[in-house]
Amino acid sequence: EAVHQTVNVIFEDPGVQDLVVKLYQK
Repeated sequence: EAVHQTVNVIFEDPGVQDLVVKLYQK
C-alpha cells in the first residue's frame, strides 16, 4: 500500500507524466 501511494504521488507530477508519455510514444 505504501508503494502504491508513492507511485500515485510520482505519477501526479506533471514532469513524470511527460516522461511516461515520451516513453510510450517510442
